[in-house]
Amino acid sequence: MTQRNFTTDIMKYCFLILATFLLVLTVGCNQNSRVERADIDIVEGVLMVEGKNFTGVAYDTYTNKTLRSEYEIVDGREQGISTTYFTNGQIDEKATWVEGKKHGAYEKYFENGQLAVKGTFAEGKRDGAFETFYENGMINKKGFYDDNKLTGTVQDFYEDGQLKTSITYNENMKDGPYEEYYNTGQMRVFGYFKKDRRDGTFEIYLEDGTLQQKQVYQNGRVVQN
Repeated sequence: MTQRNFTTDIMKYCFLILATFLLVLTVGCNQNSRVERADIDIVEGVLMVEGKNFTGVAYDTYTNKTLRSEYEIVDGREQGISTTYFTNGQIDEKATWVEGKKHGAYEKYFENGQLAVKGTFAEGKRDGAFETFYENGMINKKGFYDDNKLTGTVQDFYEDGQLKTSITYNENMKDGPYEEYYNTGQMRVFGYFKKDRRDGTFEIYLEDGTLQQKQVYQNGRVVQN
């Protein structure tokens, strides 16, 4: 064996020992950093264990000891993924956190495992596109939030997927076209809103498509029948 090969083998051996030591250390830290929620103190919104900002996983269980929730914590605040569970073990809610606030993808489920809500948060507020679903998996509602306020077109659906309403919002107020439909797809109501009040022409139809009533509104009041 040459001197060079001997030195190389020694280096490989030392590296293997170091890697093994780091793996054991990491596993040990991960085990020690998983703490039950009841053993964590909250001081001015900061999660602490034995007087120090906690980093690890905070978890909670039901009375039967099945997992109820688990949150990733960094330096005393929620950071990463949180998951809550139903008593049957199915996921109830899954969220992404940054510095103690929901920020990123958000999902909520029915107890049967079917997705109920899908959306995003920004700094603790609903922000971006969202969808809600019926327990059978069909779309229930979809729209858009901007800084926790409904903005743009929000659509509701019947359980069979047929469009039920289409409403335009601006900062959480109805503002723009307003449409309602029968479950056959036939239009039921068409009109306009301005700052949550009827403003402009409103038309109401029978299920066969016949115009039943037509009124003109101004600032929420009827000005013409």
